[in-house]
Amino acid sequence: MYPALCAVLAAVKSRSADARWVNASSIIAAERESVDSLISGNPATQVYGFNTLFGQFDGCSSTRQEQWRLLEKHLVGHSWEQTDRFSRLLAAVKLSQISHGGSGISPLAYRRLLTRVSAPYERSVVGDWTASYGAGDVVPAAWFVHDLYRETSENDTLAGDVMALINGHFVSTAVGLIAVLDAIRELLGILCALSSIGQVPVRESGSIAVQLASQLAREGIAPKEGGNRQLPVSLRDVSPYIDEIVASLQDVLKALENRLSATSCNPLFVDGGSMAVSQNSYLDFRLTSAMSALIQSQFLLVSLGQRIIYHLTNQQSAATPVETDVQPAKVANAIIEEMNLRNSQPRRFGGSDSQGIEDMRDLSLLVSTNVLQNNRYIRRISSIIGSVSGELINIRAGDRLTMLRAVGLHCMTEADLAIFEEEARRFTRLS
Repeated sequence: MYPALCAVLAAVKSRSADARWVNASSIIAAERESVDSLISGNPATQVYGFNTLFGQFDGCSSTRQEQWRLLEKHLVGHSWEQTDRFSRLLAAVKLSQISHGGSGISPLAYRRLLTRVSAPYERSVVGDWTASYGAGDVVPAAWFVHDLYRETSENDTLAGDVMALINGHFVSTAVGLIAVLDAIRELLGILCALSSIGQVPVRESGSIAVQLASQLAREGIAPKEGGNRQLPVSLRDVSPYIDEIVASLQDVLKALENRLSATSCNPLFVDGGSMAVSQNSYLDFRLTSAMSALIQSQFLLVSLGQRIIYHLTNQQSAATPVETDVQPAKVANAIIEEMNLRNSQPRRFGGSDSQGIEDMRDLSLLVSTNVLQNNRYIRRISSIIGSVSGELINIRAGDRLTMLRAVGLHCMTEADLAIFEEEARRFTRLS
């Protein structure tokens, strides 16, 4: 269902570049020949970042050496360490995008990306991985490229390679992938609890919600309120909640698949590299919108988690008021308040960077890191549910696979869901 996304995951796991990326080397080489003719002809065509400086200085010519010095000027921010696997993920995402052609990258630089994916060594990578305003992730991308050439120098690059390597939204795409897999893993505990003590009407028997709830439910965990009294809204029909959560995850995965299936760069070379076009393929608001919707689903989920905690503790101690356990539900509310306080959703899509040249941004990296932070709060709510009813939170063999199938990730195994667990934790340690 998500071929490009699955190819990226397979490449990171196996340390082997996808065959389509390798086969694209001939397209990259042919395109670069045309690009070289374009930027070094007599007269030479001025092409942004290939024979000019960057940003508001795009009217000034530049050499390869000057472009490399500009890369070093992008190495700003609070740098911190990420894993070797994160670096390989960045390389895989970049390859998935530029293998479609149009970036103008040289075969030398393209080959270096292929080598990074398949490198047999473990080498952590340092950079400021969240320092992006969303008009191309050029600062975190510069840290990645700096590491990519750690043991060499600018002599291994050709004119324009710095621009082709750092431009695009590949960093935010990689972080978005980490965030959504982390979300799928963390929300399972609450979904299992909800499926176990909530109800799904028979009229919905053919929906994804019914199928998922029936597979995740634990029988006999908690008594259902009955008689003439209705269950509370949170429990009487859980299908709207599950449908929303699954749909929001699918929308993020679709947005990621779209990003991974097309070139993201500026300039974009067309007609085999014979012409350069200034455009905005490094902007993509679909992932931003999908991640924002997922954040809403995360708040829905923790709210349901709090009601589950209240329901369980209320039923367990109703017969003995002196033993009534009222604190867990209150603490869950406090966690939700903290989560709400920490969720200042980025909304400033306009700006005036580089003297007004970069005046719009997509904010996708910032929203993806918000999703990662929210996953921490989901984990805390799940932990409280576990403390009041351990069986509910005990994820069984097969539950993760059930969830992966529900969102359409048929290429993944249960173990795969934890592939970027350490990378996700490192992002959330920042706050």
